[in-house]
Amino acid sequence: MKEKILKAGAMAMMLLFLVGEVWAVESWAPNTFYNPARIYDDGTYVEYKQWFKWDSSHIDELHDRTSGYFGQYMHEFRRNVDKWDFEDSRCNDYGWWTNLPNVHEASEEAEYPWCDVAFQNDEEAELVSESPQDIVANKWYFVDMMFKKRVTTGTLTLKTEAEYSNHWSGIPQGSSELTSTTEPA
Repeated sequence: MKEKILKAGAMAMMLLFLVGEVWAVESWAPNTFYNPARIYDDGTYVEYKQWFKWDSSHIDELHDRTSGYFGQYMHEFRRNVDKWDFEDSRCNDYGWWTNLPNVHEASEEAEYPWCDVAFQNDEEAELVSESPQDIVANKWYFVDMMFKKRVTTGTLTLKTEAEYSNHWSGIPQGSSELTSTTEPA
């Protein structure tokens, strides 16, 4: 009997851990989302798409935190190693699509004004909504990004992250990791 109770307790702790991993997002971040899906890969270019939405309490919190003139919501695809590029050497991106309102690409691919320089570790690609007040609850949003492969061997960790800012600099004032997956390069 004691063994059954211990097994049940361990199972309950495992379930709580798993739920915590899925739902442990900040109170302003999208709280329903899917892992990004690889929707295109021709060996040179790879494309990922992620769907996400906010419930009413999370969207209210996002609106409260981004209510000023400089309010922004950012959605980011982050890679842990420099195997794929989001931009070329002229800082032109390879492609992105979204249904978030009033968006521009604000890639942080490089630490300098130029983009794909070999000695840099360009691991972030980010879209910025300048109108987070127009994001509504219970609507499915998507971010779709295209990358050019430079290395096609091994794996990399692909993380998606939500960020917000309400400061003239656009520097994130909060971030919340949504997903983390291991992907083939």
